[in-house]
Amino acid sequence: MPDQATLRPTRSPRPDRVSSFGRHSKRRVISLLIGASMPARLRLSVDRLVDGTGHPTQTGAALLIEGDRLAAIGPDDAIPRPEDALSLAFPRATAVPGLIDAHVHVTVSWEATREGTIERYGRETDTDLMARAAGTVERMVRVGVTSAFSCGERGLTAYQVRDAIARGVIVGPRLLVSGQPLTPTGGHCHWMGGEVDGSDGLRAAVRQHVDDGADAIKVMATGGFATPSTDPAVAAYPLEALQAAVDEAHRLDRRVTAHAHGVSGMQLAVQAGLDSIEHASMSGPGGRWTFDHALADQLAEHHVRAVPSIAADTRGQLGPGPGWTNLSVPEAFWVRTRMANARRLREAGVTLIPGTDGSDFGEAIHLELEAFNAIGFDPSSAIRAATLEAARHLGIDAMTGSLEVGKSADVLVVEGEADRDIRTLRRPLLVLVGGRMVQPTPPPPWPGPLPW
Repeated sequence: MPDQATLRPTRSPRPDRVSSFGRHSKRRVISLLIGASMPARLRLSVDRLVDGTGHPTQTGAALLIEGDRLAAIGPDDAIPRPEDALSLAFPRATAVPGLIDAHVHVTVSWEATREGTIERYGRETDTDLMARAAGTVERMVRVGVTSAFSCGERGLTAYQVRDAIARGVIVGPRLLVSGQPLTPTGGHCHWMGGEVDGSDGLRAAVRQHVDDGADAIKVMATGGFATPSTDPAVAAYPLEALQAAVDEAHRLDRRVTAHAHGVSGMQLAVQAGLDSIEHASMSGPGGRWTFDHALADQLAEHHVRAVPSIAADTRGQLGPGPGWTNLSVPEAFWVRTRMANARRLREAGVTLIPGTDGSDFGEAIHLELEAFNAIGFDPSSAIRAATLEAARHLGIDAMTGSLEVGKSADVLVVEGEADRDIRTLRRPLLVLVGGRMVQPTPPPPWPGPLPW
């Protein structure tokens, strides 16, 4: 690992001052800068740059950042060196757009059982949830996640977290929020609130969510594992109810995503016109594994994106942390089964978006991208999926998702060649969110073998 960062202030500082910074490691240099008054301009030079658009990797590249925007990107010798800019050089490193996690739950803490998770979540106060969320979003951004989609939380807590991040009260990624997931009475995640029945009820709930400030709407189209009284293979709403939710959300310019494991719920979601499907596990009755080729073709034809959330299955079944010890995992939800289905969805032309279903762990995005790599995405394609494609999915691609002039300065610099080895994303050297430095922290190493 390179043990030094080159810090080049251009206001003719004393040579001994420059060399004193140079003796620090890269992360130490960054830690010295965080909390200091940042200059209006920042210049970064890197050995490699992956811009997220699918263009070839640039070598010997530089970025000029002015305020919160990318002002210039290109060959190092072609990018201006303003006298008032702070210059940082990262040899043997790659710059990529800040990563986007398209499915998170920032207030949830997973216990050893599903029942324990629900019981704890129910007795915790909104203040408890806010405190947990503050730690969760900070861990996310420190490993390089600069934007994320909160895909279901209790009450108004997610909105408060989003707004606190935007105001600079807490450190975290740019957060988009769906609010409480809409679910039938007693349905999946009813313990988050959001229970609503019938077409009229769903229309009213969508309007209320938009009034609350929802960036998108999430509907539970099947049962789920986190709620023992529901069946992930069984559809939760009839077609006309889903259509009512979609029509109202689209009328109010909000996209709609469906939680759906079972084939029947996925089919109804496509027919109703939902924009994306979370999990897309294609479970048959009793958790039997299936793959419906006609359904996959419909997803591709209607441009319905899928967020497979492989990391959640990997961590839940194989991870060292709290696992659901009382849960026998059906065939359709084995990690390798989920990976095989995700591969087939991609081969059918379905756009896959990385989303971790994560909460109180920060390294999940790396598991998800390494799983994407294992099912056929080369490293650059996996990075594109977690940046520009994810930004398009969330409707924020005019702002972020790629390293292009005029976009937000959401930048991740990692040690190594990220376009050749996806695991280098686990080694962050610099994280910028809107031009603001965040202390980078490598995620904890995975303690055992992975299923790829």
